[in-house]
Amino acid sequence: MNVFLDSCVLHKDYFFEGIEHKSSQRILDYNRKGIIKIYMSDIVRLELRTQFEKELQDRNLSISKINKNAERLKIRIQFPIVDIEKQLKVFDAFYKDLQYEKHFFLLPTKNDFLPDIVDMAINKRKPFTENKSELKDALIWKTYSSYVEENKLSDCVFLTNNTSDFCGKDKSKVHHDLLKDTERFRVVNSTFDFIKQFGPELETPERKITAFIDITKIDNMFVLNRIEDFFLAEIKSKIERKIERMEPSNVFNDIRMGGFVSGDYSEIIDCNDVEVEIIGSIASVYSILFVAYDCEVYEYNAARDSGEDHFNYIGDASLVFAMTISFDIDSEGVSSNLEILDLDLHEVC
Repeated sequence: MNVFLDSCVLHKDYFFEGIEHKSSQRILDYNRKGIIKIYMSDIVRLELRTQFEKELQDRNLSISKINKNAERLKIRIQFPIVDIEKQLKVFDAFYKDLQYEKHFFLLPTKNDFLPDIVDMAINKRKPFTENKSELKDALIWKTYSSYVEENKLSDCVFLTNNTSDFCGKDKSKVHHDLLKDTERFRVVNSTFDFIKQFGPELETPERKITAFIDITKIDNMFVLNRIEDFFLAEIKSKIERKIERMEPSNVFNDIRMGGFVSGDYSEIIDCNDVEVEIIGSIASVYSILFVAYDCEVYEYNAARDSGEDHFNYIGDASLVFAMTISFDIDSEGVSSNLEILDLDLHEVC
């Protein structure tokens, strides 16, 4: 789902903290989990920054009044004035960091929009009206409508409560004047309404696992790390049982007598052919591991004299096993259900 933000839905909620009912916080959480993509016009960001600065100025004015009254009443306490420049740096850093999120996009305003905006203003097409001129709303709309059309996006939501400028009588649809630009948007009027309307759909296990796989780089390194964290003991045990059944001739071709092989885990050398398959609410990861074991080979001593060992040490080698595996991942990233689908001696070094 593609969600396009208007500044009014984040009024006094500049950092997606959802102080009143947590809905904006949940929207940002969906975004960070890859369940939705969020788009913000640079005009929206600048408008939020201006609102933030004005609110800080108003707070300082209130604090100054409190301090003045405290001084008059001989109350020996002074509340500190807010450092506005410092707080604006906090705001700028927050939105700069958001741009590094994989599914958050800050969209620039293009100069190419000017001719059409002039035409909208002259002909009083939405969001312009006879009584007011809403340049910023027109820029926001042109930025968003142009983007969805250029990128052929589907499942688009315009999150705004400015229904007087963007909507007609039906507040869930854009005004007919704007449909010539795009028909791809549904309109939702608040973050609360968004969660109420789409939350159950977005939080299904199938949607969550798809989003998790989309934002997670499942490659050789991912598999190796999961093996080390979750499954190394099982893999060691499986190979050790195979080594227990091996004969010396499996390691050295010129040995004809029986005996045994004793091995110790060395390392996982490589991992390749990683594939991912989503089945319902679970993703199954398939891969081939190459695991090295250092071993010692002993041959049965059939001609031993009394008191001699039953087995003679023949030599040592490094055995590399090829192991086809699969394991599951849930939407929280927890790995389980290791299956060893095939295990063969790949190489003797």
